[in-house]
Amino acid sequence: MELILSNDVDMMIRQSGAVHLKQIVEKNWEQFHPNIKDFFKSNFVQLFTISPKLIRVNLEVILEVLLKYEFPEKWSNLIQQLLQMVMIQEPVKIQSALIIIRILMKTYGSATNATKQGVLNGMVDALFPVLVQLFKYISQQDTLQSCEMQLLLIKIFWFATQVKIPTYLNVTNLTDWLSTFVLILQQPLPINQNLPPEMLSILDVKWKLKKWIMRIFDRIFHRYDGNKEEGKDVAKCFKQNYSLQILEISLNLLVSPKPQSYPTKVTTSILNYVITSIYPAYTWNIIKQHMVHLVENILFPLMLLTARDAELYSQDPNFFFKKTIWYIYLFCF
Repeated sequence: MELILSNDVDMMIRQSGAVHLKQIVEKNWEQFHPNIKDFFKSNFVQLFTISPKLIRVNLEVILEVLLKYEFPEKWSNLIQQLLQMVMIQEPVKIQSALIIIRILMKTYGSATNATKQGVLNGMVDALFPVLVQLFKYISQQDTLQSCEMQLLLIKIFWFATQVKIPTYLNVTNLTDWLSTFVLILQQPLPINQNLPPEMLSILDVKWKLKKWIMRIFDRIFHRYDGNKEEGKDVAKCFKQNYSLQILEISLNLLVSPKPQSYPTKVTTSILNYVITSIYPAYTWNIIKQHMVHLVENILFPLMLLTARDAELYSQDPNFFFKKTIWYIYLFCF
């Protein structure tokens, strides 16, 4: 660990040390002496915070091992450590804490058994009241770091709601998150032309914010359609307060003068929401007013085989089909 942390050591050597440490932990964690395990747990968050990005990739794998074997019973102070970091108002520590929280939510958000769902609910109860306030604050900022933290917060929400809405997110608390998502979605973005490199980096992250927000909205709309007993309050809230507003934002993005300038995955996420909105009558009535434009200017160009597509097919047919499989799904199912 001293080798990994030393700024006097060449980065390639530090990376090699981090890879070696990761392999040792992955293979031998259960055989470690309890004192070594306690040392790891006591120092991991600090180690993660002060490590450069190239080292963190390996530390994230180590964290997954620690979570598997130690959390929450043998690492009960982790959430409190993360809360303190989020509230300390130091951007580097906040961002590090958010990365760890994202991994926590990804690990437990996909669990379907009652025990892990209980752990997830406990984490959400403790963390989300603080995280949503942070989210509201940094969503008003326009730096690369703030945008990266917004993306982490959006992914935290995405993973936390992967199986179902946690108990903490009742209609009132859920609204705080959804309203902030809408504000970010409404923010206009410049067309990627002649922008300085630092602005291009920010723009790239901002498009990712829109993509992930649209994925969240599409999942909520698709899953909580009002016909199921589970989530009826969520469905009612979303239908009354968000579904039409988000559809209008989506259609405005698609009928803008240059939708072809959007990243493909952003266009895909927007179209997925529009497709979900076709089925309820109250949203279809809005969509059908724009159908001619959508078919002529969005769907047909996406399906059209261009010279670039033909070149890609001739060079790498497998990658071509992977790249275009979503459009096949869109029109055939």
